Amino acid sequence: MRRTTCNCPFVVKPFVSSPCCPKNCQGATGATGVGKTGPTGATGIGSQGATGATGIGQAGATGIGATGATGIGNIGPTGATGVGATGIGATGATGVGNTGATGMQGLPGQGTLLTFFSSDQTIGSQPIFIGLGNQGSFEQVSLVLPQTVTFTKMAAKINPTTAGFNFTITVYINCTATSMTMSYTGAGDPNWTINPNCPNLLCRAVSGSITFNECDLISVYTNGTNGNSQGVSVTLSG
Repeated sequence: MRRTTCNCPFVVKPFVSSPCCPKNCQGATGATGVGKTGPTGATGIGSQGATGATGIGQAGATGIGATGATGIGNIGPTGATGVGATGIGATGATGVGNTGATGMQGLPGQGTLLTFFSSDQTIGSQPIFIGLGNQGSFEQVSLVLPQTVTFTKMAAKINPTTAGFNFTITVYINCTATSMTMSYTGAGDPNWTINPNCPNLLCRAVSGSITFNECDLISVYTNGTNGNSQGVSVTLSG
């Protein structure tokens, strides 16, 4: 028979009595038994506990999202043109500049020149030249011109004493006849005008163009028939 050794370190209340432990000590813990787990017990039913206090936590950080793409839409139609009052700006200051150089002197122009011839004597059938209130030869009564001039008009006044008187007036230059001339053919000549206040005096004017140079000599030649004229006067203008 195998002999069993036992160790009883302390004495407890009696559990077992054996030859090995005559004094009733606790034996060593036996190995854990292995068996199937029993079925789950029924769920306990009890009253629901009170609702807990609402929790207070810190606010979360603000979320930052990416910027969305720029929207692209169609351009709207052009609006009507506005009409406003015309603006009027102030007048700008007058510009001040240097005076330009004086230009070259121009050539002297032809001035107007009146030349008079007359005689207070009776002019008849004897050809004669008249000057400034006198009559005689060309050398005696001719005038000298101080500048170059072109005469374009000649006017004459006569005082015929008979109805059949004929009379011719011609301008002379340097003892030579020019194309400026006029004639009187007798009473009723339509080219002559009767002065309304002095019915015995007749006047006529003719146009032409004769040029005289400085220091030329000029006179008027008269020649009449069948009567005479009490005085004659002639005016040249140019």
